[in-house]
Amino acid sequence: MYTTTSISVTEPAASISVAGPATLPPKSPLVQIPRKGIIHSLRKRGFKIRVRHYRWVLGKQDDRIRLSLFTSQNRKSFSYISSTGGMTEADVTFPDGNTITARALCNDEDSYCRRLGAYLAFKRAVQARKAAS
Repeated sequence: MYTTTSISVTEPAASISVAGPATLPPKSPLVQIPRKGIIHSLRKRGFKIRVRHYRWVLGKQDDRIRLSLFTSQNRKSFSYISSTGGMTEADVTFPDGNTITARALCNDEDSYCRRLGAYLAFKRAVQARKAAS
């Protein structure tokens, strides 16, 4: 059941004043994704990054949905590939030789985004390194 709300404005729009500048809530980290090419620019600076993307799939031979590594070679072996949910895993080797693996899980209601997953996994690897040192 839907309800409707009506609002009536008695003052003209030009006479409404706001005390101070309008402030917006801070953007969530999911909105602040850097532009394309972040992995390429990090590799130029000496980082080695290996990214793996997993999707919820239904295999042609089995009857259960599972999280599976998704590549262009095995794409045709699945009868169903979900457009929501998934996981991205990144192995980040820092210029000094230390390697950290981090994961970014996508909510089952969110659309799958490879770029966002790679960025979040890299960001978590950097945070894990800062916490360790």
